[in-house]
Parts: sequence; structure tokens; C-alpha cells
Amino acid sequence: MAASSSSVRSWRTAFLTLRDETLTNPPRATVVSLLHHLILSQSETLVAASPYLPPHEVTSDVMFLMELAWNTFDAKGSDDLTDTFTHLSPLIHDVSHRVSLEINPSSWALVLDSFGRMLEILFGKAGSKRTFLGNVAVIRAINQCLGTIKRLLSVYQRKCSPSENKQLLNFLLSIVASSHAELFCSSYSSGNQRCTAEYGKRIPRYNSLWEVQTVAFTMISEVFSRVGPSLPVDIWQSTIEVLKKVMDALAV
Repeated sequence: MAASSSSVRSWRTAFLTLRDETLTNPPRATVVSLLHHLILSQSETLVAASPYLPPHEVTSDVMFLMELAWNTFDAKGSDDLTDTFTHLSPLIHDVSHRVSLEINPSSWALVLDSFGRMLEILFGKAGSKRTFLGNVAVIRAINQCLGTIKRLLSVYQRKCSPSENKQLLNFLLSIVASSHAELFCSSYSSGNQRCTAEYGKRIPRYNSLWEVQTVAFTMISEVFSRVGPSLPVDIWQSTIEVLKKVMDALAV
């Protein structure tokens, strides 16, 4: 009991301090430093504390983290960006699996937008360097990001409006397209040799981009199985286009 009380105090002190320190909109580097110092450096303690706090309080603090991520993540400073993502994603994932977060349309959109922005920048940074293929920590964090979405969806899916389902599918399709681009480059190397699926075979399937695609495709199929007839034509077309690109690459 004493241990849980101590961890709850740690949670509240950390988030209260973070909120206070970011009220004046400090520079990006300062926010990243505060995130690491106050939150990410004690992730295990905060995760352990989360079940002992009111769900609405945990939800508010998690959404605050997502909002900070949305405002902080940009195309500058790839090193601290990658490090922040690989610590932030597992924290949110573990909390979401211990507490039933109170999701509404606003928070649902924030989660998708924030994770989407993080992943867009990370994939953009990777570019033609194929850096993800050897970075197990980043790929694990992407899988945990998908795990968080899946967990929240299990609670919120019945309330999802058609536009929210479309937003979810666009998010998932962007992950498939980005990971596909990493695994099968469309350009040619300096030796004019085409990149192939061999990139995806150099590391185990678990914690690989192949696993990312598998999870994303599974979630896409679940959405279509649930609400397919109500989805607009453009999302069907986008899905077919992404599927065709992946299947064409696999057929080579």
C-alpha cells in the first residue's frame, strides 16, 4: 500500500511539474529534455502507479503527453526524436493496457494525429538509408504504437463515427505504405541494383517491419469486416492501391 501511494505521488508530481514547466511554451529542446527527465526516466514507476489513479486523471495526463508530442515532434533533430519515440511509445502502450482510458472523439483524433506525426517523421528520416531494418528499438516502438491503438479501439470502436473509422484506416494505410517503402525501395542503388525483399529477411520476423505490416493489415481487415459497407469509396480505393503495391512487390 505504501509502495502504491509513493508511485501515485511520483506520477502526480511528474505530470504537475511537466505541465507547469511547459506553460510558457519553451523551446523544443527544452520540452524534450523535460519529457526525459520528468516522465521517461521513470517509466516503470509511472506504469506501476497508473492502476491506482482515477481513469479520468490518467487519461488527461496521457492526452497531455500526446499533445506535447504533436507540438514538439518536427523534422529537426532526428536523434533525440527517435530516442523520445522509443521511450514514449512503450510508456503509453503499457499504461493503456493497465487503465481503461476514457476516450472521446477529441482524444481519439489526438492519439491518431500524434502517433501519425511521429511515425511520418521517423519514416521520413529513415528515407533511403533503411535505418529501421536494423533498429529493433524503433520497430518495437512502432508495434507498441499499433498495440495502443488496438487497445483503445477495443473500447471505443462501437462509438466510432464513419469519419473516425476513415481516419483510423488512413493512419493504418500510411503505416503500411511507409513500411513497404522501407522494405522494398522503388529507387535504384548506386550500383543500379533494385532493392528487394531480402532487406526484410535480415532480421527476425518479430520486431521487424514485416511484423508491423502484419499487425497493420490485421487491423485494417478488422475495420472493413466491422463497417466496410459504410465506408466511402475513396477509402476503398486507397486501400486497394496500397494492397496492389504490396502484392506487386511480393510477386517480383
